[in-house]
Amino acid sequence: MRIYRNEQYILEVLLMDFGGQRIAGKDVFYKIYRSSDNVEIDSGTLADMGNGLYKGEHLFSETGQYRIEYLMPDGWDDIVETIIVDNHETSTISNIYDMVRRILGLSQENYILEPIEYNVHLQLTKARIKIYENATDCEQEINPIDVYNVEAVYDVDGRLQKYKVVKE
Repeated sequence: MRIYRNEQYILEVLLMDFGGQRIAGKDVFYKIYRSSDNVEIDSGTLADMGNGLYKGEHLFSETGQYRIEYLMPDGWDDIVETIIVDNHETSTISNIYDMVRRILGLSQENYILEPIEYNVHLQLTKARIKIYENATDCEQEINPIDVYNVEAVYDVDGRLQKYKVVKE
């Protein structure tokens, strides 16, 4: 299971007998270990919800891999679960959407290049790129998605030596 750092994780166990009946009134314990060094970081008793479901929660504040051991009552096998905790910002749909919008803007669609500075040989040396989500915003020069600074450096023969684009 993969979850995000600083979000509550729900610990759950459902106790059922061999006939499929839910069993309440038992004690179910848990222990959480950091897998990298096998250090116990939390332990406790899951709350009996009265319908065979036992619940608890834990807030994982650090990224990494963790092991949760559910210590079951006599007659049930203990359960082990592995959790991977990532930073939230690593792969959200909105981040991917924003990246795609920037790629489209920087690939010659709905952008403005201004103000432009030239050297004495009329070679571009500095500029700003503003990218827009759609043609209307670009035409009206409103709601830029992002702005980038462009810098070009040439050698004495006029050949481009360095071209840098940095997001503001």
